[in-house]
Order: sequence, then C-alpha cells, then structure tokens
Amino acid sequence: MKKLPFYTGLPDHIKRLLNYGVILFLLGVGDAIMSYYAPIYIENTVKNGFLMGLILAVSSLVGVVSDFLLSRISKERSFRIFFISAIVGGILFPISLLFFPPWIPILLFAMTAWGIYYELIGFSNFVFVKEHIPHDKYPTAWGIIETLKASAYFIGPILAIFLIDKGPHAPFIGSLAFYFSCFIAFAFLFSLKIHKHTRVTALVEQEKISVRQTLGVWWTLLKRVYPLYIFLFILSFVDATFWSVGTVFSETLKDTSMLGRFIIPVYMLPSLGLSVFAGPAAKPFGKKRIAFLCGIVMGLGLLTVGFVHNVHLILIAIFFSSVFSAIALPEVAASFEDYVERLGSAGSNMIGLQGSAVSLAYIIGPIVAGTLSGIVGNQKTFAVVGGIVLIVSIIVLIITPRKLKMPQAEIQEGTR
Repeated sequence: MKKLPFYTGLPDHIKRLLNYGVILFLLGVGDAIMSYYAPIYIENTVKNGFLMGLILAVSSLVGVVSDFLLSRISKERSFRIFFISAIVGGILFPISLLFFPPWIPILLFAMTAWGIYYELIGFSNFVFVKEHIPHDKYPTAWGIIETLKASAYFIGPILAIFLIDKGPHAPFIGSLAFYFSCFIAFAFLFSLKIHKHTRVTALVEQEKISVRQTLGVWWTLLKRVYPLYIFLFILSFVDATFWSVGTVFSETLKDTSMLGRFIIPVYMLPSLGLSVFAGPAAKPFGKKRIAFLCGIVMGLGLLTVGFVHNVHLILIAIFFSSVFSAIALPEVAASFEDYVERLGSAGSNMIGLQGSAVSLAYIIGPIVAGTLSGIVGNQKTFAVVGGIVLIVSIIVLIITPRKLKMPQAEIQEGTR
C-alpha cells in the first residue's frame, strides 16, 4: 500500500470504504451470476414458471425471517461478523446446486442460503457505514456502495451469458471463483492497520426482548417511517420485476434484435456512475424528497417502456428510468442510516425493518409481475408497474413530513 501515493494520502475512512468496496464488488459479481442463472436453471429443472417463482420466493421469505432475527441481536457486532457469515451463505448457494442433484429440497436449501446471505450483506453494509463513515458523508458512502453493487450486477449478467454457453455447471463454478476471491481479499485488506482497534458503535449492548416486544418495536417504527418503507418496497418491487419478467422479456426481444439481450445491463448501467451524485442531489431538497421526485420521473420512464415497440427506444426508456432509480436508492438508504444512528441501541430494529421491505418486495414482486405478464404481456407489465411507481411516489411526496421523529421513549416503554 505504501507504493500507492493516491491511496496512502486519503483519509482512513475513505481507505476503509475503498477496501470494503473491493470485497463487496467481488461478492456482488458472484451473486449477480447466480441471480441471472438461478431462474433459468430452476425453470429448466421444474419445467413450470409458476413453480419456479414460488421456489425463488423462498429466498425472500427466508430473508424476512432473517431480518427479524438479526434485528434482535443483543450484543455488539462488527460488520466483519455479518460479512464473513454472508460469504459462507453465498458459497453454499452455488455449491448446493453444483454438487447435488436438482431435487426440490436441494433447490429450497439453496434458496434458503441465498436469502440468509442477502440479509447479512444488508446488515453488514449498514453496520460498516455506521462504524467507519462520518455522518455527513452517509449519502456519498451509500452512493459509492450502490455504484459498486451496480457495477457487479452490470458485469455479472454478461459473464453469466458467456458461462452459460460453456455448460450448465460453468456459472456455478464462475460464481464460486468470485466468492473465494472475495474471501481472500477480505482476509488481506481487513488485516491492515487502518482496520484495527475500530470502535463498534452501531449495535450496542441492550437487554434481550421477547418476540412480541420486537414486533411491537417494529410496529412503532413502521408507524413513523411507513411512507419511506412503502417507497423502498416499490423501488425493490421494480428491481424484482426486472430480474424476473425482465429476463424473459429480454429473451423475447433478442429474436428481434441482439440488443434485446442487454436489458439487464442497460438497467444497471446508470448506477455505475450516477449513485455517487446522491450526496450533492440531496442538498437542495433533502434526501427523502429528492428520492420521491426521482420516483415520479422513474415511473414515467417505465410507463414509456410499455408503449414503445422499437428495441432501441425500449432500451433508452429503461436507461432513462434507471437514471433516477440510481439516485433514489442511495437517498433512501442514507435516510434509513440516519434513523439507525438516532435510535442508538434500537438501531438494529430499523435495519431489520428496512431489510424486510426489500425481502417482501422480492416475495411479492416476481409473483405479481409473473401474473401481470400472463394477463397483459411482458412489455405491458412494465407500464403497469410504472403507473404504480408514479402514483406511490406522488402520494409519499405529499404525505411525508420533512422531519420524521424517532419514538425513543415509546420504544423504551415497549421493551420493558
């Protein structure tokens, strides 16, 4: 590291963010390969689209349960614990499909490992930002994290297409290569001096509370942040639509033009650079309001996707919509990060609640999108989803106050 003047001259929190970004990117590419290939592999196995959707939904159902259990952590936890556990879950996902026959129980086990992995990464991200990033840099940090995630999910599908042509097991091997590379990079980068003796502040010691009390805390928090929760659910619903119906739509479009195969890469492309502008974009309007405004324009873009017939115009409309999604997502994440910090010892409950919105969207999204595609077709599905995004974004923009007060006293009373 001493031979890299640019790196050594950076503040320690930026160095940590860059190191974390490297391992997050490697893990993300491995997951993106599996995200692209898993629906294809499962559908080829079960020969039933509806059953495929149900199997995929298991991972998100497990994710909701994981959110709840992880939010009940009672001891201090560094992001390292979450991240290492996530790597293990990530590795189990392709290994179970590579070395065992594709029986339904094996597929369900793989989905379970995937669901746990995904929620652990979510907790790792929140705890890392809280441990290492100054408060005023939250939007920028989340913008960088979203950019790295988008980079991984831009490259992953392209690699998956290449690996699929090499054989049915090649995508599993390719994803494992990235997972193991991530583990090696983690072992090296986070043994450096800048990561030692870091004070853990995100999840502080608190008394264990019952399941009923935890649910009560979640409900108390949800009553305060429900507009942001609904908006995050809708953003995740759109993502679930692209990674389910979008891949099928892509296969249809490739018969018209080979450019149709690039729906998912085009969808992910804006996040490669635009997410880093989340910080500057939040200053004039505030994080929540700029996210909702972006949601309105995003919905208009998705509406357009449903009514144009030229492949080039479809890709342009998808790109246009994704530009605003790339700004909205890190703004929402930064808003939740603020609440995690303000809640102190109850912050883990907010992380779990936030993660449940994403998990629920990935349970409901593929099923609803698949049903819509059967009724109105793959392309018109995006118009319906765009209309929902537009309406929800306008409503939450109107009803959400500029400041959301956290109910610390009510939470403390509910946990006694």
